Amino acid sequence: GVPQGSLLGPFLFLIYINDLPNGSSLIDFITYADDTTLITSLNSHFSTNSHNNELNNVFKSFCTDKLSRNATKTSFKTRIS
Repeated sequence: GVPQGSLLGPFLFLIYINDLPNGSSLIDFITYADDTTLITSLNSHFSTNSHNNELNNVFKSFCTDKLSRNATKTSFKTRIS
């Protein structure tokens, strides 16, 4: 119960999600305010299953921390380089 618009709210949120980027060695996390972007690339060192397992672990940590994703703002993009 932190009042909306307070100075304490964003600070507590940052403490709450601070360990999120430490949860994976295959995924890079970019966080800004309450937005999080996960970036990963498939290469010969790790299999697709490894990446799927990492994404499942991230999802489990979201559930454990009672965080949710906004399905309307969630996307998956591929880029061939």
